[in-house]
Amino acid sequence: MKSINLLIVFALMGTALNAQVTVIPAGTFYGIIPCADCNGIETYIELNANKTGMVQEKYLGKEDRVSVASIRWQMKQNIVTLFENETQKGSYLFSNSQLKKLDTKGKPITGSLASKYILRKKTIVTTNSSWANKMQKGIDVIAMGNEPSWSLELDFEKDFNFTSMESDPITAAATKPVFENGGWTVKASSGNNVLDIRIEPRYCNDGMSDRVYQYYAIATVNGKTYKGVSVFLNSSFALNGEWEMEYLSGPKIMLEWRKMPTLNFDMAQNRVSGTDGCNRIMGSFKLSDNSGLSFSQMAGTLMACPDNNADFFNRALSKVNRFRVVNGRLELLSGEGLMIRMKRVVGI
Repeated sequence: MKSINLLIVFALMGTALNAQVTVIPAGTFYGIIPCADCNGIETYIELNANKTGMVQEKYLGKEDRVSVASIRWQMKQNIVTLFENETQKGSYLFSNSQLKKLDTKGKPITGSLASKYILRKKTIVTTNSSWANKMQKGIDVIAMGNEPSWSLELDFEKDFNFTSMESDPITAAATKPVFENGGWTVKASSGNNVLDIRIEPRYCNDGMSDRVYQYYAIATVNGKTYKGVSVFLNSSFALNGEWEMEYLSGPKIMLEWRKMPTLNFDMAQNRVSGTDGCNRIMGSFKLSDNSGLSFSQMAGTLMACPDNNADFFNRALSKVNRFRVVNGRLELLSGEGLMIRMKRVVGI
């Protein structure tokens, strides 16, 4: 009888072990990977829970160009393998909230530089208690940097304010930002002072802390260039405009679209319009804290559609509860992860 009871206990223990939930390596990971002909490859890997993601790389010491690739990933026995289209783009061992790069044979990298091949999970900076007062004042975007210390506040309904340890503060009347080449350009002047500001949606850090930001800033003031990070305090600034779909979660097969779905956000009216790939759609949307986004009163034309593509799109859209703009792409997310990714068509 005792032996039977022991067998039952061991069976239950085995069941419990098998039932353990596998930790999903969702998040953003950062590190600087060694490079043979540069100062290192600054690498960000973003993994979404629904097995999509992106890789952003910058070769330090070379031109200020960043490469971005959309990926899908899979994990087997804690080995995360990345794929760009159907081509493998590296593999990593996931352990203790870290991605440890493996060699081309899938083996751990050894030697004196082994610790340099580790990407650590990071928290993305989107808010800070010290910025609450700036938000209340109506400031839409801030930017900041070090060496030398500088800061910039953009209120697109009032004025721009630039401060630096090297010069007197500058205030210039607000101008309309222009979206071009995957980022926003703002030009302003005040007397003899000229400001040329560029904000790009890409991962970056301030160089002085462990924090990671979603936007990179370059401010050229009277001919001197300042580089740093940027934060959109008014999230609607990033959302406004027209977007075209380039990724849809849900279908297990590649869909063929006669016309890609689009969404056009009108921040002044809190209205959205576009197409689901077949019919025109329109409705309203609401923004909430922490980049919350919800759609309501959605309606559309009733033209007969040759396939079910529009149904897939509308089903994914109905699940959306938040958004973010990363590397020039609008990502509509739900509790399941990324639902829809879109590229910008028309800027602000």
